[in-house]
Amino acid sequence: MSEHQHEDPVAHASTKITSYVSVAAMAAEAIAQVAAVRARERAAVDEQAARALRAEGHAAYGQARLGWGQILDPRLRERTGVVDAGTVWARAQAWRPDPEAERATELAEQRLRELRPQVMERYDRLRAEGSDPVEAMRRVAPLFDQPRPVPGKPPRTGRPWPRPRPPAAQRTPGWRCTAARVRGSTTRPRRVST
Repeated sequence: MSEHQHEDPVAHASTKITSYVSVAAMAAEAIAQVAAVRARERAAVDEQAARALRAEGHAAYGQARLGWGQILDPRLRERTGVVDAGTVWARAQAWRPDPEAERATELAEQRLRELRPQVMERYDRLRAEGSDPVEAMRRVAPLFDQPRPVPGKPPRTGRPWPRPRPPAAQRTPGWRCTAARVRGSTTRPRRVST
């Protein structure tokens, strides 16, 4: 009989199983090593991204602080107009509750109260009614564009006063006022035959 016929089938199967397990273990180890390398690479990329985001945040905060400088300095604050005070207020909102942003917000609101007390009274009423600061300012912002009221003069509406019609004795026959004349055109009215 041949040698192959006397081999133990159980031993042969266990050898195959051992080789399969060994290959599977090597594959698992290789997969784990690749996963570890990728995880380290991802961590490095994430760390770089985190560092870049932190640097970007620090730069943005520095820019915002430069913008607040004009309101934080008492001498510059006196020369700050409505637009600049509003811009400082808006920039500071993104950094609240940072103490310096809170201080810039308070000083900007104070300056706006000095420049436009009626508008800021409306802002304060909205805040007292429960609006958050940004929503209240958004609602009163268009009022800052209106001209300041002058005591003793009617408020300006942006519309011209209607021109009075000349008395009948001063009107000449055959002349009528055209639409261009009403709008303030310098062209002469046309003569209409009657």
